[in-house]
Amino acid sequence: MKESITVRPDKIRLINLLEDIKNGRIKIPIFQRDFVWDSRQMKELFDSMEKGYPIGSLLFWKPEEEFNSIDKIGPYIIDKQSKDVKYILDGFQRLSTLFGVLAHPKANRLDNQNSRLKDFQLFYDLSNEEFTYSRSRNNPPDLIPLYILIDTFEFLGFIDDLRKKIVGDNEQNTLIIRAKNLVKILVDYEIPFVDIKGGDI
Repeated sequence: MKESITVRPDKIRLINLLEDIKNGRIKIPIFQRDFVWDSRQMKELFDSMEKGYPIGSLLFWKPEEEFNSIDKIGPYIIDKQSKDVKYILDGFQRLSTLFGVLAHPKANRLDNQNSRLKDFQLFYDLSNEEFTYSRSRNNPPDLIPLYILIDTFEFLGFIDDLRKKIVGDNEQNTLIIRAKNLVKILVDYEIPFVDIKGGDI
């Protein structure tokens, strides 16, 4: 006898969502379309989050049996397997953007066959208070990569460098406060989702 289908709305903190992806608890079903967002759409997602706007809910499905999935999210390959797997049905573009931008490049395996890492290297300009891309190897000290914001040790290192490179206590303090505010927004940000449990393909 087949298990009945249940639907449950809930919320998840962004940092917990990223951890679930990294640990293989969230998979991309084989029938999901390719990632198609451009840099403008990716920036707009983070603009909305910074302003406290909702970015829409995600739709997850935990079927009775597992099926084929794609092992790539953003520019990264997700190797890890989990016994507690659910699949993203709606929100794949947002999910890929969040993980691709906020995952640390040194802590995740890059998809060398089709690397789009540069497309996901989004920065925040602390002086102009805007999200931006940088194609330069030597970024100014007030330009922070977003993946640093949710990595405590990297963030503290960035703040130390900022203090060394920016002359003037007032400017230092202003930039540091802006960086800390952005950290708080991302760490505390909650995303609504709907879990569908049961049924099959």
